[in-house]
Amino acid sequence: HARAPAATYAWGRGDDGQLGRGDRSSLNAAKPLAALADASVGKVACGWAHSVFVLEGGAPAARGQTPPRALGRAVSRRDGPVTPRRAFMFKRGDVDGICGQLLGVVLSFVVIARLSVAIVGLNADVVAARVLPGCAAATAVGNGLFALQAYFLGPDATANPHGVSAVLLAVVLAQVAAPERAAAGPEAAYEAALFTASLVGLIELACAPFVGALKRRMPAAALHASVAGQALVGLAMGFAGDVWAAPADALGPLVVCFCCYGANIRLPGNAPGGLGAVVVGAALGPPVRRMFGVAAAGEAPGMPSSTLAAFATPLSAFSLLKRAWTSPRSLRYIPVALPLALTNVFNTLAQVGAASNCGDAYDPGMSVAADAFATLAGACLGSPFPTGVFVGQPAFKQMGARHAYMLGSGLAALFVGCSPAAMAAATAAFPLAAGAGFLLWIGIAVTASAFAPDQGRPSGRFASAAAVAMGLVPVLANWGAQLVVASAAAARGGALSNTLEALAAQGVNVRGLAALAQGSLLS
Repeated sequence: HARAPAATYAWGRGDDGQLGRGDRSSLNAAKPLAALADASVGKVACGWAHSVFVLEGGAPAARGQTPPRALGRAVSRRDGPVTPRRAFMFKRGDVDGICGQLLGVVLSFVVIARLSVAIVGLNADVVAARVLPGCAAATAVGNGLFALQAYFLGPDATANPHGVSAVLLAVVLAQVAAPERAAAGPEAAYEAALFTASLVGLIELACAPFVGALKRRMPAAALHASVAGQALVGLAMGFAGDVWAAPADALGPLVVCFCCYGANIRLPGNAPGGLGAVVVGAALGPPVRRMFGVAAAGEAPGMPSSTLAAFATPLSAFSLLKRAWTSPRSLRYIPVALPLALTNVFNTLAQVGAASNCGDAYDPGMSVAADAFATLAGACLGSPFPTGVFVGQPAFKQMGARHAYMLGSGLAALFVGCSPAAMAAATAAFPLAAGAGFLLWIGIAVTASAFAPDQGRPSGRFASAAAVAMGLVPVLANWGAQLVVASAAAARGGALSNTLEALAAQGVNVRGLAALAQGSLLS
């Protein structure tokens, strides 16, 4: 909005009625507001989905989805012709959010099923009956808690996405499950992972009362850099190879995301962009593969059979946890759990900072406690992997998702994780490669949001962007070092030291990258 001597003009996004024109249309050019033609406007303040005007005499008025405290406690929000629109439980953007989250849930559950068989050594049917339902329950509990947090913050608040942490999953498998399986067998490995997950949750819960003071002393750019690094490497670069390795399945959904969320192009019938990406991936993938003679990916190894029980109820793991907590062998994994918990705390602070940058000021202590409760609930129900707050809240905010998408995502995760038949149907109906395009877009959107903090003068914005860019360097170094180590291990052509020396001769200093990568999330 802009105020001129004779009129008040509005332009930009109007999905929530925030332009004050009486509809939800968007404007590419400034036009005068007819609703305020006879009013004397003194000041204008614009939020993400609402606008507040101070009329002559100091009386405020609002348009769009007005947060409960936007007009103050003593002022009615139903003031004349500019009454705010009442929010519904589910919005159009929530459908987009559910589609995006469901893709991530299915991908993570497939990975968990594969690695629980390959590394932990559990039978695939045991994974389907105990591990996946526990992970689904942890995801549902966390999603519900973060949805409630957004609901109480205000009708315009977008919940933080949440689920089983891929980073912590990899560490628990590599540093807990694999060595314990080699020493004592698959059952002992599973119990050790349960112990580690529950200890991570307890440490996080103990840290929750103190993280608010910690966040107030941390520079905002540090939090933005951490989120941007995770999004760029974990989502954008992590799935870029998958997109171009299976373009028949993945490029269609990626193009839909760029058109709908990047260029603000409406789909026919004003359909949600996330739903459109899912439909395009499921509909175009098979015929395009047939046209070019490309074979579809085979069934994921280690996946549970779809002929098991229709619904596996999460089972109590208290007896396994009790045995793990009383076993002297579990003490050796305390040094693993402590840094995992601290990493998760700092990750949650980073995601809270990213949400605050978009206008959603969540309490950091409550956010850490919600994640801790989800991890503990999952461990008690058989999930050996800690949960975490995901990157992506700015992207879901831009999609128009609010709190309800997390409720829907939690229910969907519970259904898919507890039903082998539903898991098989989801992976058959929608190619997993198609979800990579959607997740790639989320990584790009989150990275872009980190470079646009809402603060001060242009020079302040530049300084913040420079700090964020510098914060990306250790994360990119970590990514490069991991690629080199993984490539050397896959080649099996000799000692790693020989490989590093050969790369250094070609100008690739992997040792320097590895040194810079240490503590990339914290640095």
